[in-house]
Amino acid sequence: GYIFFFNQPANPLNGLYHTLTLLVLCTIVHFYTTGHLTAVTALKALDTEFEAVSASLKVPFFKTFWRVMLPLAGPAIAALAILQFQGTWNDFFWPLILFGQGNEHLYTMQLGLAQFTLTYQTQWPLLMAGSILAILPILVIFLIFQRFFIAGVTAAGIKG
Repeated sequence: GYIFFFNQPANPLNGLYHTLTLLVLCTIVHFYTTGHLTAVTALKALDTEFEAVSASLKVPFFKTFWRVMLPLAGPAIAALAILQFQGTWNDFFWPLILFGQGNEHLYTMQLGLAQFTLTYQTQWPLLMAGSILAILPILVIFLIFQRFFIAGVTAAGIKG
C-alpha cells in the first residue's frame, strides 16, 4: 500500500519516493509495534507495589519511573535495542522495493551484498568480506548490551 500511495504523481508526498526519508518513516512505523508491545509487556510484568509505595511516600510518578521502573525494565529495553538495530540493519526487502534498481548510492548494506551475486557468477571473496563488515556493527551492539541481555534472561528464568 505504501508504494502505490507514494508513487502516484498527483500525491503531494510523491517527492518522498526513492529517498531515505521514506525508508526511515516506513521502518519507524513497522518497528514501532514491536517496541511498543515489548515495552508495555515489560512494564506490566513489574510489581505494582513500587508505584503504590512511591505514591504513599508522595514521590512524583516520573521520579519513580526514572529511578525504579526504568532500571528494572533495562533488560527488556536492551533486548529491544538489539532486535530493533538488527532488524533495521539487516533490512533487505523494504529498501529493494523503495529504491529498486539503479539507485546504488541509496542501497543498504544488504542490497550492496546482493550485488555481488550475479546471474552466472558469484564474487565470493567480495561477498564474504562484505558479510564480515555487515556482521561487525551487530556484534558490537550485542557486546555492549550483553550484560543487560543476560540479566534479562536470568531474571526471566528465576521468576516463578
